[in-house]
Amino acid sequence: MAGIESNWPASATRRARYLLSNGLQVKELLTQIDVNEELRKRILLTSPGADPNTNNNLSKFLVRYRTTFKDGTVGETFGTSTVYDAAYVAAFGLAATRNGDLVGSDIVAGLRRILAPDNNVPVEVNADGVKVGLDAIEAGKTITLRGTSGALPFDTKTGDVTSDVQVWCVIRNPVNQSLQFQTSGLFYSASLAQMQGALGASCTN
Repeated sequence: MAGIESNWPASATRRARYLLSNGLQVKELLTQIDVNEELRKRILLTSPGADPNTNNNLSKFLVRYRTTFKDGTVGETFGTSTVYDAAYVAAFGLAATRNGDLVGSDIVAGLRRILAPDNNVPVEVNADGVKVGLDAIEAGKTITLRGTSGALPFDTKTGDVTSDVQVWCVIRNPVNQSLQFQTSGLFYSASLAQMQGALGASCTN
């Protein structure tokens, strides 16, 4: 980025805009753009998953995380809610198999059976949803998982799941003027297959 910025033609009427992956939500990026307010407004980042402001399950997860872990880590860190969901998915897959000598393909077969897209029982991915999910599996029903990272509409043929993607930006904290990452209000809706929302004023001002 520094190279692109320094070599951009001075006569150009438009500057480069950057769309970065969540892997660049690091302090080094904030340090690089701290003295360039104009550059800050040209940077957007993406991160898969739901917005805690609209996903009640995620907001509950973040509260539980903060009250459980006091080690300085945060639940908002990329991948945290996804791994949490994955543990529940694997557990329900295990519950759906009766093979005593388990291998990975047994779990896959169990998941394909219980995540079939017909007449599903909705199951929240949290401690309260465990009994609901296990009771449904025991009764031979299928389930739809509502994860902390968003809805989990699995394609049972490929194993893929299409998730929402949040657009983040870099804002300047109005209190101490430090830079920080924040969800922008704009996101890709997997269920609608289109962008929703709009960039907040703090991203562009």
